[in-house]
Amino acid sequence: MGATANGIKSGWRCCDRCNGLYLDGGGGSCVGGNSHTTAVNGGGGVSEGTVPGWQSNWRLCKKCGSLFYYGNPTNGVCFKGGAHDYENTKGYSLEMRTTKAATGFPPYFTMWRWCHNCESFFYGGASKMGSCPKGGSHDASKSNYYSIHYFY
Repeated sequence: MGATANGIKSGWRCCDRCNGLYLDGGGGSCVGGNSHTTAVNGGGGVSEGTVPGWQSNWRLCKKCGSLFYYGNPTNGVCFKGGAHDYENTKGYSLEMRTTKAATGFPPYFTMWRWCHNCESFFYGGASKMGSCPKGGSHDASKSNYYSIHYFY
């Protein structure tokens, strides 16, 4: 798992199958019970705890290893079945924007989105939106844009 420096937890990767952000070495599974893979996509770091002006209520799912939003009435849908499980995991905050334009100091990995079907955080800047555990592709129609700190 990644290290934490200045409140930023490194080791997050973008899965080539689901386009979701998962914690490398954190176990979990993806589409069809396969492991998350990162041959093409990069990764970065996510801020632990609450950051003023950023959106909090993001958690690591202990079952699928992905980052998901738990600030809604449900905890979404997990690739391993049922709802995402965040028990005893740390909270994270993400920089939320209303446009695609990058903000702040580089290096930032932009174009991240939230899927309102499964509550997962995924990369929405690719030609495909990635597979949603609720079926079909992730849906970003109700999402703002997000950035994470780019490490590699």
